[in-house]
Amino acid sequence: MRTWPLASKIPFISLLVLSFAWFLFYQNDMWINDYGAAKFDWLLLIDAAIILPIICFLCIKSTKLALVKALGYFAILIVLGSYIIPSEQQILWPYLTQIRYLLLTVFVLIEVFSITCVIFAIKTALKSGVDPDIAIKQPISALFGNNLVTDIMIFEARVWSFFLCGHLIKPSTYHGDSQFSYHHKDGNQSNALGFIMMIMFEIPLMHLLVHFMFSAFSANVVTALTLVSLVFFIAEYRAMSRRPITIETCAASLVTDNYNPNTQAELGLADLNSGSGASVIIQNKLHIRYGVFNSFSIDLSNIKTVEPNKLAIRRAETIKRFNFSGAPNVKLTLVEPIKGIDSVYIGVDQPDALIGELTLGLVKPNC
Repeated sequence: MRTWPLASKIPFISLLVLSFAWFLFYQNDMWINDYGAAKFDWLLLIDAAIILPIICFLCIKSTKLALVKALGYFAILIVLGSYIIPSEQQILWPYLTQIRYLLLTVFVLIEVFSITCVIFAIKTALKSGVDPDIAIKQPISALFGNNLVTDIMIFEARVWSFFLCGHLIKPSTYHGDSQFSYHHKDGNQSNALGFIMMIMFEIPLMHLLVHFMFSAFSANVVTALTLVSLVFFIAEYRAMSRRPITIETCAASLVTDNYNPNTQAELGLADLNSGSGASVIIQNKLHIRYGVFNSFSIDLSNIKTVEPNKLAIRRAETIKRFNFSGAPNVKLTLVEPIKGIDSVYIGVDQPDALIGELTLGLVKPNC
Protein backbone atom coordinates (compact mmCIF):
# COMPACT_ATOMS: atom_id res chain seq x y z
CA MET A 1 0.00 0.00 0.00
CA ARG A 2 2.99 2.35 -0.20
CA THR A 3 3.80 4.72 -3.01
CA TRP A 4 7.26 5.27 -4.37
CA PRO A 5 8.66 8.48 -2.84
CA LEU A 6 9.49 10.24 -6.14
CA ALA A 7 7.30 8.37 -8.60
CA SER A 8 4.14 9.21 -6.62
CA LYS A 9 4.62 12.90 -7.52
CA ILE A 10 4.85 12.25 -11.26
CA PRO A 11 1.04 12.13 -11.88
CA PHE A 12 0.49 15.57 -10.34
CA ILE A 13 3.47 17.04 -12.19
CA SER A 14 2.12 15.49 -15.41
CA LEU A 15 -1.26 17.10 -14.75
CA LEU A 16 0.35 20.53 -14.39
CA VAL A 17 2.51 20.11 -17.50
CA LEU A 18 -0.38 18.82 -19.64
CA SER A 19 -2.72 21.56 -18.42
CA PHE A 20 -0.21 24.26 -19.34
CA ALA A 21 0.57 22.64 -22.71
CA TRP A 22 -3.10 22.31 -23.69
CA PHE A 23 -3.79 25.87 -22.54
CA LEU A 24 -1.14 27.08 -24.97
CA PHE A 25 -2.44 24.75 -27.68
CA TYR A 26 -6.06 25.92 -27.54
CA GLN A 27 -5.47 29.58 -26.75
CA ASN A 28 -2.92 30.28 -29.49
CA ASP A 29 -2.84 29.85 -33.25
CA MET A 30 0.40 28.15 -34.27
CA TRP A 31 1.75 25.57 -36.67
CA ILE A 32 1.06 22.63 -34.32
CA ASN A 33 -2.72 23.25 -34.51
CA ASP A 34 -2.68 24.33 -38.15
CA TYR A 35 -2.94 27.96 -37.06
CA GLY A 36 -6.27 27.46 -35.30
CA ALA A 37 -7.91 25.06 -37.74
CA ALA A 38 -7.10 21.83 -35.82
CA LYS A 39 -8.05 22.58 -32.22
CA PHE A 40 -9.99 19.32 -31.87
CA ASP A 41 -11.41 18.58 -28.41
CA TRP A 42 -10.75 14.84 -28.64
CA LEU A 43 -7.01 15.51 -28.46
CA LEU A 44 -7.34 16.63 -24.85
CA LEU A 45 -9.65 13.69 -24.16
CA ILE A 46 -6.85 11.24 -25.04
CA ASP A 47 -4.63 12.66 -22.31
CA ALA A 48 -7.48 12.93 -19.78
CA ALA A 49 -8.94 9.45 -20.32
CA ILE A 50 -5.90 7.39 -21.30
CA ILE A 51 -2.47 8.94 -20.71
CA LEU A 52 -2.97 10.36 -17.19
CA PRO A 53 -4.74 7.23 -15.81
CA ILE A 54 -1.88 5.06 -17.15
CA ILE A 55 0.66 7.34 -15.44
CA CYS A 56 -1.31 7.14 -12.18
CA PHE A 57 -1.46 3.35 -12.15
CA LEU A 58 2.22 3.01 -13.11
CA CYS A 59 3.51 5.44 -10.48
CA ILE A 60 1.15 4.75 -7.56
CA LYS A 61 1.26 1.26 -6.08
CA SER A 62 -2.01 1.64 -4.18
CA THR A 63 -4.72 0.74 -6.72
CA LYS A 64 -7.43 2.61 -4.85
CA LEU A 65 -5.37 5.79 -4.55
CA ALA A 66 -4.37 5.56 -8.22
CA LEU A 67 -8.03 5.18 -9.24
CA VAL A 68 -9.13 8.13 -7.11
CA LYS A 69 -6.38 10.34 -8.54
CA ALA A 70 -7.11 9.24 -12.10
CA LEU A 71 -10.80 10.11 -11.71
CA GLY A 72 -9.95 13.39 -10.04
CA TYR A 73 -7.47 14.42 -12.72
CA PHE A 74 -9.95 13.40 -15.43
CA ALA A 75 -12.60 15.66 -13.89
CA ILE A 76 -10.09 18.53 -13.59
CA LEU A 77 -9.12 18.30 -17.27
CA ILE A 78 -12.78 18.13 -18.28
CA VAL A 79 -13.47 21.35 -16.38
CA LEU A 80 -10.31 22.93 -17.82
CA GLY A 81 -11.29 21.91 -21.35
CA SER A 82 -14.70 23.57 -21.05
CA TYR A 83 -12.91 26.90 -20.55
CA ILE A 84 -9.89 26.69 -22.87
CA ILE A 85 -11.32 24.83 -25.90
CA PRO A 86 -12.99 27.25 -28.34
CA SER A 87 -16.77 26.82 -28.29
CA GLU A 88 -16.93 26.07 -32.01
CA GLN A 89 -14.51 23.15 -31.51
CA GLN A 90 -16.39 21.61 -28.57
CA ILE A 91 -18.14 18.62 -30.13
CA LEU A 92 -17.66 15.94 -27.47
CA TRP A 93 -17.19 18.33 -24.56
CA PRO A 94 -20.87 19.24 -23.93
CA TYR A 95 -21.50 15.55 -23.20
CA LEU A 96 -18.34 15.13 -21.14
CA THR A 97 -19.17 18.08 -18.90
CA GLN A 98 -22.21 16.15 -17.73
CA ILE A 99 -19.99 13.21 -16.72
CA ARG A 100 -18.10 15.34 -14.21
CA TYR A 101 -21.15 15.49 -11.96
CA LEU A 102 -21.39 11.69 -12.03
CA LEU A 103 -17.67 11.40 -11.28
CA LEU A 104 -18.00 13.91 -8.45
CA THR A 105 -20.86 11.91 -6.96
CA VAL A 106 -18.93 8.63 -7.21
CA PHE A 107 -15.83 10.26 -5.74
CA VAL A 108 -17.76 11.72 -2.80
CA LEU A 109 -19.49 8.38 -2.12
CA ILE A 110 -16.15 6.52 -2.15
CA GLU A 111 -14.56 9.03 0.21
CA VAL A 112 -17.57 9.12 2.54
CA PHE A 113 -17.57 5.32 2.73
CA SER A 114 -13.82 5.26 3.41
CA ILE A 115 -14.03 7.99 6.04
CA THR A 116 -16.98 6.24 7.72
CA CYS A 117 -14.99 3.00 7.95
CA VAL A 118 -12.03 4.91 9.38
CA ILE A 119 -14.20 6.65 11.98
CA PHE A 120 -15.68 3.36 13.17
CA ALA A 121 -12.22 1.78 13.34
CA ILE A 122 -10.87 4.74 15.34
CA LYS A 123 -13.85 4.77 17.71
CA THR A 124 -13.55 1.03 18.34
CA ALA A 125 -9.82 1.34 19.02
CA LEU A 126 -10.34 4.28 21.39
CA LYS A 127 -12.92 2.34 23.38
CA SER A 128 -10.49 -0.56 23.75
CA GLY A 129 -7.85 1.69 25.32
CA VAL A 130 -5.31 1.67 22.48
CA ASP A 131 -2.93 4.63 22.17
CA PRO A 132 -5.12 7.23 20.37
CA ASP A 133 -2.34 8.20 17.94
CA ILE A 134 -1.94 4.55 16.89
CA ALA A 135 -5.72 4.13 16.75
CA ILE A 136 -5.96 7.02 14.29
CA LYS A 137 -2.86 6.27 12.23
CA GLN A 138 -3.31 2.52 11.70
CA PRO A 139 -6.64 2.44 9.75
CA ILE A 140 -5.76 5.48 7.64
CA SER A 141 -2.29 4.18 6.74
CA ALA A 142 -3.74 0.76 5.93
CA LEU A 143 -6.28 2.37 3.58
CA PHE A 144 -4.22 5.09 1.87
CA GLY A 145 -0.59 4.06 2.36
CA ASN A 146 2.19 6.29 3.72
CA ASN A 147 2.49 9.66 1.98
CA LEU A 148 1.87 13.37 2.44
CA VAL A 149 -1.87 12.97 1.81
CA THR A 150 -2.00 10.36 4.58
CA ASP A 151 -0.26 12.71 7.01
CA ILE A 152 -2.84 15.40 6.26
CA MET A 153 -5.70 12.92 6.66
CA ILE A 154 -4.26 11.72 9.99
CA PHE A 155 -4.21 15.32 11.19
CA GLU A 156 -7.80 15.87 10.01
CA ALA A 157 -8.92 12.61 11.61
CA ARG A 158 -7.29 13.63 14.89
CA VAL A 159 -9.14 16.96 14.81
CA TRP A 160 -12.50 15.25 14.28
CA SER A 161 -11.67 12.53 16.80
CA PHE A 162 -11.13 15.10 19.55
CA PHE A 163 -14.15 17.08 18.40
CA LEU A 164 -16.54 14.11 18.27
CA CYS A 165 -14.94 11.52 20.56
CA GLY A 166 -12.90 13.63 22.95
CA HIS A 167 -14.66 12.07 25.96
CA LEU A 168 -13.25 8.66 24.96
CA ILE A 169 -9.63 9.83 24.95
CA LYS A 170 -7.71 9.63 28.23
CA PRO A 171 -4.13 10.84 28.82
CA SER A 172 -3.28 7.51 30.44
CA THR A 173 -3.82 5.64 27.16
CA TYR A 174 -0.86 7.33 25.48
CA HIS A 175 2.42 5.41 25.47
CA GLY A 176 4.92 6.64 28.00
CA ASP A 177 6.22 6.06 31.50
CA SER A 178 6.16 9.75 32.39
CA GLN A 179 3.66 12.32 31.19
CA PHE A 180 3.98 16.10 31.05
CA SER A 181 1.09 18.49 30.52
CA TYR A 182 1.14 21.94 28.93
CA HIS A 183 -2.47 23.20 29.09
CA HIS A 184 -1.96 25.31 32.24
CA LYS A 185 1.15 27.13 30.99
CA ASP A 186 0.34 30.83 30.48
CA GLY A 187 -3.37 29.94 30.56
CA ASN A 188 -3.22 28.00 27.28
CA GLN A 189 -6.52 26.21 27.69
CA SER A 190 -8.29 29.28 29.10
CA ASN A 191 -7.09 31.32 26.11
CA ALA A 192 -8.39 28.66 23.73
CA LEU A 193 -11.79 28.73 25.46
CA GLY A 194 -11.81 32.52 25.06
CA PHE A 195 -11.18 32.18 21.31
CA ILE A 196 -14.00 29.63 21.06
CA MET A 197 -16.45 31.98 22.78
CA MET A 198 -15.39 34.87 20.53
CA ILE A 199 -15.89 32.80 17.39
CA MET A 200 -19.31 31.61 18.56
CA PHE A 201 -20.47 35.19 19.20
CA GLU A 202 -18.92 36.39 15.95
CA ILE A 203 -20.61 33.87 13.62
CA PRO A 204 -24.18 35.30 13.57
CA LEU A 205 -22.98 38.94 13.52
CA MET A 206 -20.48 38.33 10.72
CA HIS A 207 -23.05 36.34 8.72
CA LEU A 208 -25.56 39.20 8.82
CA LEU A 209 -22.90 41.81 8.03
CA VAL A 210 -21.53 39.95 5.01
CA HIS A 211 -25.06 39.04 3.87
CA PHE A 212 -26.23 42.68 3.65
CA MET A 213 -22.91 44.16 2.49
CA PHE A 214 -22.12 41.58 -0.21
CA SER A 215 -24.38 38.58 -0.90
CA ALA A 216 -26.04 35.57 0.68
CA PHE A 217 -23.52 33.26 -1.01
CA SER A 218 -20.56 35.18 0.41
CA ALA A 219 -22.14 35.07 3.86
CA ASN A 220 -22.62 31.32 3.64
CA VAL A 221 -19.01 30.80 2.54
CA VAL A 222 -17.62 32.95 5.37
CA THR A 223 -19.86 31.21 7.91
CA ALA A 224 -18.83 27.76 6.69
CA LEU A 225 -15.12 28.63 6.96
CA THR A 226 -15.67 30.09 10.42
CA LEU A 227 -17.45 26.91 11.54
CA VAL A 228 -14.48 24.85 10.33
CA SER A 229 -12.14 27.02 12.40
CA LEU A 230 -14.48 26.57 15.37
CA VAL A 231 -14.24 22.79 15.02
CA PHE A 232 -10.44 23.08 15.04
CA PHE A 233 -10.37 25.30 18.15
CA ILE A 234 -12.72 22.99 20.05
CA ALA A 235 -10.58 19.97 19.11
CA GLU A 236 -7.44 21.87 20.11
CA TYR A 237 -9.03 22.88 23.42
CA ARG A 238 -9.85 19.26 24.24
CA ALA A 239 -6.48 17.91 23.05
CA MET A 240 -4.48 20.27 25.27
CA SER A 241 -5.44 18.45 28.47
CA ARG A 242 -5.81 14.96 26.98
CA ARG A 243 -2.76 14.58 24.71
CA PRO A 244 0.39 14.77 26.86
CA ILE A 245 4.09 14.86 26.13
CA THR A 246 5.56 11.52 27.23
CA ILE A 247 8.86 9.74 27.75
CA GLU A 248 8.58 6.13 26.57
CA THR A 249 11.06 3.44 27.51
CA CYS A 250 9.21 0.44 26.08
CA ALA A 251 6.40 -0.31 23.65
CA ALA A 252 3.10 -1.03 25.35
CA SER A 253 2.05 -4.66 25.14
CA LEU A 254 -1.52 -3.56 24.54
CA VAL A 255 -0.67 -2.47 21.00
CA THR A 256 1.09 -5.72 20.14
CA ASP A 257 -1.92 -7.62 21.38
CA ASN A 258 -4.34 -5.69 19.17
CA TYR A 259 -2.44 -5.51 15.87
CA ASN A 260 -0.97 -8.20 13.65
CA PRO A 261 2.82 -8.47 13.13
CA ASN A 262 2.83 -6.68 9.77
CA THR A 263 0.94 -3.72 11.22
CA GLN A 264 3.30 -3.66 14.21
CA ALA A 265 6.29 -3.53 11.86
CA GLU A 266 4.74 -0.64 9.87
CA LEU A 267 4.19 1.29 13.08
CA GLY A 268 7.68 0.53 14.37
CA LEU A 269 6.50 -1.63 17.27
CA ALA A 270 7.93 -5.00 16.26
CA ASP A 271 10.95 -6.44 14.53
CA LEU A 272 9.92 -9.11 12.05
CA ASN A 273 13.56 -9.92 11.23
CA SER A 274 14.11 -11.23 14.73
CA GLY A 275 11.87 -14.22 13.97
CA SER A 276 9.16 -13.19 16.41
CA GLY A 277 6.28 -11.39 14.73
CA ALA A 278 4.87 -9.92 17.93
CA SER A 279 8.06 -9.16 19.81
CA VAL A 280 8.22 -5.89 21.73
CA ILE A 281 11.22 -3.65 21.17
CA ILE A 282 12.63 -1.15 23.64
CA GLN A 283 12.05 2.47 22.65
CA ASN A 284 13.78 5.18 24.65
CA LYS A 285 12.04 8.17 23.14
CA LEU A 286 10.55 11.51 23.95
CA HIS A 287 7.16 11.90 22.24
CA ILE A 288 6.21 15.55 21.87
CA ARG A 289 2.47 15.80 21.31
CA TYR A 290 1.15 19.35 21.28
CA GLY A 291 -2.52 19.95 20.68
CA VAL A 292 -3.88 18.15 17.64
CA PHE A 293 -0.79 18.50 15.45
CA ASN A 294 1.28 15.47 14.43
CA SER A 295 3.68 14.25 17.11
CA PHE A 296 7.45 14.73 17.01
CA SER A 297 9.56 11.89 18.47
CA ILE A 298 13.18 12.12 19.56
CA ASP A 299 15.47 9.28 20.65
CA LEU A 300 16.81 10.04 24.12
CA SER A 301 20.27 9.14 22.87
CA ASN A 302 19.93 11.91 20.27
CA ILE A 303 19.44 14.63 22.90
CA LYS A 304 22.73 16.45 23.47
CA THR A 305 21.67 18.99 26.11
CA VAL A 306 18.53 19.88 28.06
CA GLU A 307 18.27 23.29 29.64
CA PRO A 308 15.66 25.83 30.79
CA ASN A 309 14.72 28.72 28.55
CA LYS A 310 13.18 32.11 29.26
CA LEU A 311 13.67 33.86 25.92
CA ALA A 312 11.13 34.35 23.15
CA ILE A 313 12.19 32.22 20.17
CA ARG A 314 11.72 33.34 16.59
CA ARG A 315 10.95 30.98 13.75
CA ALA A 316 13.93 29.43 11.98
CA GLU A 317 14.57 26.52 9.63
CA THR A 318 16.67 24.69 12.22
CA ILE A 319 14.30 25.29 15.14
CA LYS A 320 11.12 23.44 16.11
CA ARG A 321 8.79 25.19 18.58
CA PHE A 322 6.03 23.60 20.63
CA ASN A 323 4.43 26.47 22.48
CA PHE A 324 1.06 28.23 22.41
CA SER A 325 1.79 31.49 24.23
CA GLY A 326 4.61 33.17 26.12
CA ALA A 327 8.16 31.87 25.87
CA PRO A 328 8.94 28.13 25.75
CA ASN A 329 10.59 27.04 28.99
CA VAL A 330 12.61 23.97 27.86
CA LYS A 331 15.32 23.82 25.20
CA LEU A 332 16.60 20.60 23.65
CA THR A 333 19.74 20.50 21.55
CA LEU A 334 20.06 17.45 19.30
CA VAL A 335 23.16 15.43 18.49
CA GLU A 336 21.99 14.68 14.95
CA PRO A 337 19.47 16.98 13.24
CA ILE A 338 16.04 15.53 12.48
CA LYS A 339 14.89 16.75 9.06
CA GLY A 340 17.11 19.79 9.44
CA ILE A 341 15.96 20.51 13.02
CA ASP A 342 18.78 20.76 15.57
CA SER A 343 17.03 22.64 18.40
CA VAL A 344 13.61 21.99 19.93
CA TYR A 345 11.82 24.38 22.26
CA ILE A 346 8.89 23.18 24.39
CA GLY A 347 6.47 24.94 26.71
CA VAL A 348 5.26 22.70 29.57
CA ASP A 349 3.56 23.16 32.95
CA GLN A 350 6.45 21.69 34.94
CA PRO A 351 9.71 22.37 33.08
CA ASP A 352 11.93 21.30 35.99
CA ALA A 353 10.32 17.86 36.06
CA LEU A 354 10.80 17.35 32.30
CA ILE A 355 14.40 18.58 32.43
CA GLY A 356 15.12 16.30 35.40
CA GLU A 357 13.66 13.21 33.71
CA LEU A 358 15.55 13.82 30.47
CA THR A 359 18.80 14.64 32.26
CA LEU A 360 18.68 11.41 34.23
CA GLY A 361 17.84 9.42 31.10
CA LEU A 362 14.67 7.87 32.52
CA VAL A 363 14.54 4.05 32.04
CA LYS A 364 11.58 2.25 33.56
CA PRO A 365 10.88 -0.94 31.57
CA ASN A 366 7.32 -2.13 32.10
CA CYS A 367 7.14 -4.78 29.38
